Amino acid sequence: MRGQDQVEAPLNAGIFLANAARAYDYTGDAAAFSARLPVLERMLGFVLARYAWSQAQFPPENPRHGLIWGSPEADLGDPQNDFPESHPFYYQNAVWTWRGVAEHARCLRRVAREHGRTDCQSLGDRYAGIAEQMRGLIQHSLATTLAACSPEMKQSGISPFTPDDTHHDPRRLESYENHRFMMDWFTADWGDAALDLGHLRHRELAGMQLVGLATDGAVQRISNFMEHGTLAVRIRQDDYRPFLLALYALTCFAADSGNRYSPEDAWLPGGAPEQGSRYGWSAVVNSVLQPTLGLRWLLCYEESNRDVCHLHKAAPKHWFAPGERIRVSNCPTRFGTISWSTVAHGERDWEIHVDFRQPFTGDLYIHVHPPDGRPLQHTSAGALVGNAIHFTADDLRSMQQLNLRAG
Repeated sequence: MRGQDQVEAPLNAGIFLANAARAYDYTGDAAAFSARLPVLERMLGFVLARYAWSQAQFPPENPRHGLIWGSPEADLGDPQNDFPESHPFYYQNAVWTWRGVAEHARCLRRVAREHGRTDCQSLGDRYAGIAEQMRGLIQHSLATTLAACSPEMKQSGISPFTPDDTHHDPRRLESYENHRFMMDWFTADWGDAALDLGHLRHRELAGMQLVGLATDGAVQRISNFMEHGTLAVRIRQDDYRPFLLALYALTCFAADSGNRYSPEDAWLPGGAPEQGSRYGWSAVVNSVLQPTLGLRWLLCYEESNRDVCHLHKAAPKHWFAPGERIRVSNCPTRFGTISWSTVAHGERDWEIHVDFRQPFTGDLYIHVHPPDGRPLQHTSAGALVGNAIHFTADDLRSMQQLNLRAG
């Protein structure tokens, strides 16, 4: 990593900050958070220096103003050529930086609130202000760039990757870098569904998608170490079926459940060991973990931009067939640890029981996907929203248990 710490640090710093915040959300371990805080602060200082540089270098009307320079891809980086002119100002760099700063600020304020840390409160307030400003500058840059896109780009519906990406030929969308980069955009979750769909449209027009997964180049190969980007964008959609397709395909074609090994690249369908470049058969931790991540999101998904948690948002219909049971114990969320079970007593009769270890601080949506495809008609508690039962944070604030029947 030392050879690439300059060129990839902008995006990865945001990821580390967000993951550190999530670690505190799930454990409540303030001592561990304090121990890693000096390293997080050094990382953040490095990236914020680039943020300040672009503000000083470019006037506010310039779409580069407030973005972060640097390559988000290790294969493109050269530590000896790490200068602002070396790389475009990628939106996924800026968005992941914003996400990391916002999450870091939220975590600092939570530590301050729960442990009386005034130092964390002041630091959290400072970073919350930076995140708010950063969000505004990125939004302005995106609006400026979208307005400058060529008629062909606008008609095709594809989203830009950089402020310079305004005349992209919709017939030439095969760039590996772009298909790799859009995964970073998906995981950062900017919160604009139209831009997400624009990147998915890009992939569709390029013909670089198979069984829901992004293919790599002219061969039927996926860089499956990044497919959590596909899972991240698909779980946010109202229709859960594309998420299931991607998860099933990833598990069937790119994961070896026998030895818990998954390569960096995988051939579809059913590639052979050592097929293609030896680098493609490198053992990659994220590839191994993605089925587990997908199962987690299938069962319990927390929205990034709202205090909302979903239970079995992408559970397949046959899991709700008569006699079937879904059971999860001690599931950590940033709103509190929960356990729940869903039992199908009949064709249209589901009993749901939820235990809260402590007061739940977010909204909760419990999804049911009836095998017959007909929508839910009634619930004994909560409010029906499509095929989900909704409880607000106020509804749950004083609850230790929740019991309901739906059908």
